[in-house]
Amino acid sequence: MSSKSEYQALKGKNQELLSKVLFLEEKLKYYRNSPAFNYSNQTKDFFRILYGSMSDLVFEIDGKGTYLHIEPLLEYELRKIDASLVGKNLTDIFPAKQSEVFLDFIQRCLQSPKTLNIEYPLEIDGKIIWYEGRGTPKTKNSILFVARDITERKKIEAQLSQSNKKLAESEQWFKAITQQSSEGITVVDYKGKYVFANPAFCKMVAYSREELVDMEVVDLMKEKLPFIIEKHHFATSTPATLVRKDGSAFRSETIISPLQIGERKLLLGMVKDVSERTENRQQLINALKATAASERRFYDLFEKSGDAVLIMENNMIIDCNAATLKLFSWSSKKQVLNTEPKDFSPKFQSLGKDSESWQEYYIQKAMEQGFYNFEWLHTKDTGEVFPTEVSLTIISKENGVVLTHCIVRDISERKKAENELVSAKEKAEEGDRLKSAFLANMSHEIRTPLNGVLGFTHLLKEIDLEEADKDKYLKIIERGGFRLLNIINDLIDISKIEAGQMKVLSTKVALHEQMNYMEYFFQPEIALKPLNLSYINGASDEEVYVYTDLEKLLSILTNLIKNAIKYSNKGNIYFSYKKKGDFLEFKVQDEGMGISQEELSTIFDRF
Repeated sequence: MSSKSEYQALKGKNQELLSKVLFLEEKLKYYRNSPAFNYSNQTKDFFRILYGSMSDLVFEIDGKGTYLHIEPLLEYELRKIDASLVGKNLTDIFPAKQSEVFLDFIQRCLQSPKTLNIEYPLEIDGKIIWYEGRGTPKTKNSILFVARDITERKKIEAQLSQSNKKLAESEQWFKAITQQSSEGITVVDYKGKYVFANPAFCKMVAYSREELVDMEVVDLMKEKLPFIIEKHHFATSTPATLVRKDGSAFRSETIISPLQIGERKLLLGMVKDVSERTENRQQLINALKATAASERRFYDLFEKSGDAVLIMENNMIIDCNAATLKLFSWSSKKQVLNTEPKDFSPKFQSLGKDSESWQEYYIQKAMEQGFYNFEWLHTKDTGEVFPTEVSLTIISKENGVVLTHCIVRDISERKKAENELVSAKEKAEEGDRLKSAFLANMSHEIRTPLNGVLGFTHLLKEIDLEEADKDKYLKIIERGGFRLLNIINDLIDISKIEAGQMKVLSTKVALHEQMNYMEYFFQPEIALKPLNLSYINGASDEEVYVYTDLEKLLSILTNLIKNAIKYSNKGNIYFSYKKKGDFLEFKVQDEGMGISQEELSTIFDRF
């Protein structure tokens, strides 16, 4: 338990016991004045036992300082002062000066209707014991005096006083340092909220201390980046652009150190306004330009260049030409001075790495090689992100100051042309591949029936050929011819589709009639295998009419039924249709090998 809490506990206990004593005294007065009160020995014994159980000393003493009664009579409580004190005077026990203090207190108690307090030390057995006394009038010429040992409390008070003195001295030191410092001093918590700001910092940002304690660090930052606590486990120097209350910005450098007060973890910041230093550097550059004609010519070229040109000092932009303002849609140089390239770039570059890391990498490359070229994504003042080509050239590296010449070119059109070229190349390669595959497939499809036609035509030339064989060969030739015709028709349809000339001719179509025709049409092919082809009417017996392109409908159904016949060696083939919402669903079902799950997604591709 702390000294302060111990003190409060002792003080509360003292107050509680005193209240009990006063309450009992009031009750005693009431009963004494009551006609029915019989102050017997039993009653006296009761109060004597009650007083005796208390740890406080209770005296009844008259206005001249004579002890009339003492409770409790326990030796250890009276500090070896026994009951023989009754009838004796204060002057018999205490020194004259101490006796005068007690007598004055007794007189004041007799004249006051309220309880009065007094604290006093006594030397007992060579030790200083502190007491707290409370005096309450009992009769016209006597008071009830309750004394309590408060030595421990006085020790705690002394410790508290010493602690408060040291705290006051620390506060005076802190106040003197922070109030008189010309640098800004801030204390923030680990959420980035201001806890303290000295007058110098308040003047720097034009906010009052009361306004700042309701703000966070990011509220003053131009870059509005998240406040990252993990970076500040040890003292670090952090540059930032801060914004004043009137909206004006200035460049600052802050030394941030971890600070712990009790259990509270905080960050101490020493803030410098380095705008004047930046301005001085700019003035120096301008003065150097004015001293030499060669530098003047360079400046003319710099300003009149068609490319965006920037001059950087330690990664900070200190000058730019008119082409830069035009490229980034800025109205004045104030928008770019004292910023870094990453400040007007998206958070991440095209390769996924953050702009800040890439900026450090490319500048380091330029410092190693003297120059470096690379592509970079920038952001215009309008928010538009566009690709650029950047050329960095190191002008000088002296006394820790690195001057860099930077040229930025918009390559949006070039990138667009490159992308179109890549897309056209990919399309050409895909078209060439498809053409090669198509020709290979068509060559095979045409050669197969053509070989059959030529072969059986050669057999027909034999003189001793029987009529049955001749009819058989003629039918094969005829079938091959039809197959060639179908392939040619397919080629024509593909050409029409590619040219966008395929037309849909909708006419009124009787579905039952066409389905029955399809069933009859394929009977000769069905007869060649142990197959059965059936049309299942999914609607009513009445004729169903729809408006569609009949030729294309029959072509689709013909291909599906032909495939079913081709890949089925036995069993049944069914085809049907049914209404499904606002559409008609056609189905061809066979008992053949089917299509594997992996190839289902390719059935509508070209082949």
